[in-house]
Amino acid sequence: LADVGARAPDLILGRVLGMHALGIYSRALGLTTLFEQFILSAVGGVALPTFAQRYRDGEDVKPGFLRGLEYITAIAWPFYGVLGLMAGPAINILLGPQWTDAIPILTILCAAAAIGSLASLNWVAFQGSGAVRQHLNLHSYTTIVQIVCIGLAALHSLAAVAFAVDGRVQASSLGA
Repeated sequence: LADVGARAPDLILGRVLGMHALGIYSRALGLTTLFEQFILSAVGGVALPTFAQRYRDGEDVKPGFLRGLEYITAIAWPFYGVLGLMAGPAINILLGPQWTDAIPILTILCAAAAIGSLASLNWVAFQGSGAVRQHLNLHSYTTIVQIVCIGLAALHSLAAVAFAVDGRVQASSLGA
C-alpha cells in the first residue's frame, strides 16, 4: 500500500503530463528523500522496538513519541528549510543546470516534506502498540485520497501535483 501511494505520482505524471514532467518531479523528489534515507530510516529501526517494549511493559508511549517527534522536527525542518531556500544551488550542484525546471518543484516538495515529517513516527506508534489494523485502515483511506488529489492536480500542472503531495510520500517507505 505504501509503495502504491509512493509510486502513484510517477504513474499519473507519466501518463497525464508526460515524461519531461515526470523527470523534473523525480529529480526534485529524489533530493527531498535524502532526509528519509539517511535519518528517518535509522530512527524507525530504533524507535519501533523501543515503543513496542514500552507498550508491552504497560508504560505510556506518548511521552517517548512526543520526544522523538521533537527530535525529528528539530533536524527535519532546518534540513528541508535550507534545501527549499537553496533549491537553485542544490539542483545546479547536485544534478546540473539541465534540471533547473525542478527548482520550484523542489521548493514545494520541501515544504510538504517538512509538514509530513510530523507524521514520521505514526507508523512506529501504531505498530509498537499492536494497532496494525487501525494503521492499515487509516493509511488506506489517506492513500486513496492522496491518489485522487494527485490525479486531479495533474490535470492542472506539475506545481499543483507538488502541492497535492502531502509529505507522506517521502515517509512511505519507513513501514507505513
